[in-house]
Amino acid sequence: MNTNLAIQAPYTPTRTAYSYTIWQANDPLVHYLSSDLNYVNETTGLHISDDPILQPTPSVTLTLTNVAERYQPWGRAQQMAGLGSPQYDTNRYNLAYRDPLVYGSDNWDFPTNKYPTVGWLGRVHRGTPWQTVYLKSTNLLELNVPGNPSANSTGQNTWNYWTGDFKNFDSLNSRPIQDDLLFDVFTAVPNENATLGTLSVNQMHLAAWSAVLGGMNIIANATPGIPNFSTPPLQTNIIINPVGPSGIGVFTPLGQIINDINNTRTNAIMFPLQAYKRAGDLLRVPSLSVQSPFLNRSDAYHVTYDISDEMYESIPQQIMGLVRPSGPPRFVVYTWGQTLKPAPDGTVLSSTLLPSGYNPFGLVTNYQVTAESATRAVITVIPVITNTPTGPLTNYNLKVDSYNVLPPD
Repeated sequence: MNTNLAIQAPYTPTRTAYSYTIWQANDPLVHYLSSDLNYVNETTGLHISDDPILQPTPSVTLTLTNVAERYQPWGRAQQMAGLGSPQYDTNRYNLAYRDPLVYGSDNWDFPTNKYPTVGWLGRVHRGTPWQTVYLKSTNLLELNVPGNPSANSTGQNTWNYWTGDFKNFDSLNSRPIQDDLLFDVFTAVPNENATLGTLSVNQMHLAAWSAVLGGMNIIANATPGIPNFSTPPLQTNIIINPVGPSGIGVFTPLGQIINDINNTRTNAIMFPLQAYKRAGDLLRVPSLSVQSPFLNRSDAYHVTYDISDEMYESIPQQIMGLVRPSGPPRFVVYTWGQTLKPAPDGTVLSSTLLPSGYNPFGLVTNYQVTAESATRAVITVIPVITNTPTGPLTNYNLKVDSYNVLPPD
C-alpha cells in the first residue's frame, strides 16, 4: 500500500547530468577575461552519468598545493609543451612571448614613480601572460626559417594558445610587435619645444647617432646567474663610447648598432619605402635589443639564465625619448646683411652727359659699410594637398620654427 502523502503523476523520467569547467590563470596578473582562464589543452564541458557514485571529475588534478598546468612563466612549458610541434612553438625560453628571467610574479620590477622617458613604458605589464610592453625586435610570427610559408600560421597558433584568445582579429592586434605604435601617442616631455632637439629615426650619419647613443649608461649581464633563482642575476653597467673617425668607429659596438639601424631600414619586406615611418619602427633593429653587442650571448646558458628583460631593453628604454619620426622637411637658413651709406667722394656731382646721353649726376659709385648682421632660421616645409577637378594639387606652406640674430663673434 502506498503511504506517501504526495505522489507525482504522471511519472516523469529523469537523468542526472554533471558539468564542470576548469579555470586556470597563466599569469596571475592576467585574469580579467574568460579567454585568460580557459584551459586550452583539455576538453571540458558537459559530462553525463546515471550513477551518482561515478561522478566524472576533471582529468587534470587540481588542488591548492599543485601549480596549475597553464602557469608558464620563464622556464616552464607545461600546457604549451602538450600541444606538440611543428604547429606550435613550445620553447619555454622564448623571449618573443614571455619576459626573460621572470620565473614568477615576484620577479617583476615595475616602476612606481614618474617615468623619466617614454622608453620606461617597457616596464609596464602589457596585459598578456608574463610580458611587459615589448621593446625587442623579435616578431613572434617570423620565428621560423625565412621563406617558410607556415611561419605565420605557426606563430599565430602559438599566440592564440598562449593568450587563450582564438579570435584571430583580436589576437593579431594584441601581438607584442604592435607595441611600437605606443610611441606615436605617448610622451614624457613637458612641452612640444622639448622635442626640437630629438633625432629623426631616418638619420643615417655616424656622428648624429653617436651623439645620441654615446655616453649612454646601460646594464648588461656580468656573470652567469643561477637557473630559477629568486633574485635577479648579477649585472654590470656599461658606458657606450662614442665612435671615433669613420674609418675606426664602424668597427666599434656602437658602429655595429648604427650599421644595423641603416641596414634594417633598407629591408623592403618590413619597410617597403626603405624608411622608418614611426619612431617605434626603430625597435625592429636587432642590435638594439636581442642582438645587442654589449650582452654576453656566447652560449645557450647565458641566453637562458643570464640576461633579463631589462638588459635586453636597456638601450630602447633610454633611446625612445631621444628620437622622433621623420616629419616634413626642415631647412636651416643663414642670412647675412650689411647697412651701407655713400662713401666720401663716392657720389657723382658732375652733370656731364655720357656718350650714351645718360646724365650720371647724383649716382653713388662707392659705399661705406656702417653695420653688419647675421641670422639663423629653421624653416619647416609643410605640403598642403588640394583636390582639384584635374587631380590633387600640392602646394607648400613655410613655418618658421625658430629665428635668431647671431652674435658679432
